[in-house]
Amino acid sequence: VGGLPVTATEYLWRPAGLLQPGEYWVFGVIRDGLNKPVDAYSSGPLTVLEEDRPDCTASTLTCQLTTDADALATPCEAMRRLAPRAAGGVRFGRPVFALVQLEPAPAHPVVAVLTLTAPHGDTLRHSVVVDSRCGTGRSEILFPSAGEWTVDCSWQGDRELCAAQAAPRTIEVESAM
Repeated sequence: VGGLPVTATEYLWRPAGLLQPGEYWVFGVIRDGLNKPVDAYSSGPLTVLEEDRPDCTASTLTCQLTTDADALATPCEAMRRLAPRAAGGVRFGRPVFALVQLEPAPAHPVVAVLTLTAPHGDTLRHSVVVDSRCGTGRSEILFPSAGEWTVDCSWQGDRELCAAQAAPRTIEVESAM
């Protein structure tokens, strides 16, 4: 920001459209052209809320799990084919494939996040790149232990499309015995 009067003691900053919802630390530098620049971090994090965002188009995020790698050969068609045969369980050590679909398709590739919650509560995160051609992305998951896992899928949104959360999925990872 430039052109603030020398007597200014505060500046109202509206982050709408600039940042995704979340917590941020603010770093500022003051330069007046005469004195040595002065810099400082905020005393605490700045929280940007979803309602701070500008108007955006509502979006829908869907996540399907399957053990059938062949079903993902053509990602633009895969979501329709997977619906009737989603994974219910998998043997430990075998991969599970997550297919994510964002509707409407984004104008550019974006990243959705898969949060995997273990039976004992620990979480792991996977990133899934969602393409702009048909709004789909896929990820291979190897669960590190047996038991019932929950898979949550979310997307933070951007200037065009609002944030979205898919319905959680559960999958039973069976012992290798």
